[in-house]
Amino acid sequence: SATISTTKRDIAGASSSTKGYIAGGFSSPTYYASIDALTFSGETVATLGAVLSVARSALAAATSSAAGHFGAGETAASSYTGTVDKLTFSGETITTYSGVLAVRANLAGAASTSAGYYAGGYNSGLGYLTNIDRFTFSSNTAATLSQTLTTGYQQGVCGASFNPGITEPGAIANTVLWGDKANVQSEIVGGRALGYLAGGLGSGTPIKSVDGVLFANETTVSLSVQLAIESAYGCGVTSPFVGYVAGGQETTYTAHNYISGISFTDESAKSVSSTLSSSRDRLAGVVSPSSAYFCGGYGSSV
Repeated sequence: SATISTTKRDIAGASSSTKGYIAGGFSSPTYYASIDALTFSGETVATLGAVLSVARSALAAATSSAAGHFGAGETAASSYTGTVDKLTFSGETITTYSGVLAVRANLAGAASTSAGYYAGGYNSGLGYLTNIDRFTFSSNTAATLSQTLTTGYQQGVCGASFNPGITEPGAIANTVLWGDKANVQSEIVGGRALGYLAGGLGSGTPIKSVDGVLFANETTVSLSVQLAIESAYGCGVTSPFVGYVAGGQETTYTAHNYISGISFTDESAKSVSSTLSSSRDRLAGVVSPSSAYFCGGYGSSV
């Protein structure tokens, strides 16, 4: 089976219709700037010549139709960045927008068709954060929303970026669920257009509550649906109809392999019998039009 180039955690994933890109990460004592590309057709992995502008971990990704936007993260112990590195899919080149986001790590990224949203996170000088930054794809500019997350302070929340290459419901591929990125949201079919921010740490404790960012007016909502299990440092996955949160830490701060589902059509919990092949947290994922690939964490298999 394919593997990413280095065993590492706290990575982020973004996807085009043909490749998944896994960026950044940490494996003590090293922070990484490298980007691996998984070609979906042959399930092969290659490391790009392009790298992030600064080595970092615990970053987030938001994906437009043309590029993956890797934002914020930890550059050293208790040091953070607000930079967004834009990976243009067509040429696999990086363009850097320095200092546009709040400086933090362990945040979530979600995207509508026009903007990426970076929410929550942690900064050792500020604690757990609830603020949300919007990065507009057309102008490559950022602004902080007046709205904040509704469910306490969250770190390591899960969201996901809309993937325009997705056109049909997902199926199980091996033990891996269809639809992924490092976060949970989608342009919803039959429901509201929400960015789903699920799980994370609420005041330092793993939680299973779900917040939403309503794209139409950029307001936040607290949803009644909850994850099947608490999930801090989990990974989000998206099909056109269901968002999934995979792995993470439960209330005992132990990594698990469970997968929770959220139906976009009625914002209800969806039972998922499949599990990850191993218990892990701080993982990421990428998605092809037919399959999802969960990457890294503790044990970096794809």
